[in-house]
Amino acid sequence: MSFQELWQSALQEPENCDFSELREAYVESEEYNPYGRRGAAANEMSRLIKSGSYKEAISMIERALESSPLDLELQMMAYDCYRKIGDRKKMYRTDSFLRGYIDTLMSTGDGKSRETAFRVVSMREEYALVSLMQMKVERQALLQDDDRSFDQFHCMSLDDGKSVTLYFDVTQMLNWSDSKFKL
Repeated sequence: MSFQELWQSALQEPENCDFSELREAYVESEEYNPYGRRGAAANEMSRLIKSGSYKEAISMIERALESSPLDLELQMMAYDCYRKIGDRKKMYRTDSFLRGYIDTLMSTGDGKSRETAFRVVSMREEYALVSLMQMKVERQALLQDDDRSFDQFHCMSLDDGKSVTLYFDVTQMLNWSDSKFKL
């Protein structure tokens, strides 16, 4: 099944989606861009949400998802807007999508070492996980280990202020960059 077919299926019936297959199909697709494409639109979406213009924000979010379909932050923004306007059907469907996607992402590792690094396919996945874990990135480094690449995030827990180091396997992202820019 193509990425677009899997994506449409995931939007309609997220409870039946194999999110591992969806993420892999995304990496292999023409749509793949591990760094996202939101740009200035992100500020406008946030402004609309803060001003209570949820329907306008949803329209922008849905358009942005067309070019960054697996952007967890956009999905979370959509969920919040659907909840605030009372669109229960889309809210529950988005919630189901987020739960399945996040569970799949969390199952790729525990992030405590290079050996157990979270395997991410986009930069947005890294920051979404950090946010979901109630942490703030203080600094980061790119590490090489033979043929693997890792982002090492030094974070602070927003709950108790403790320092935490998280590892993300970013090999697929860097391979894409290398092939895209012929490095």
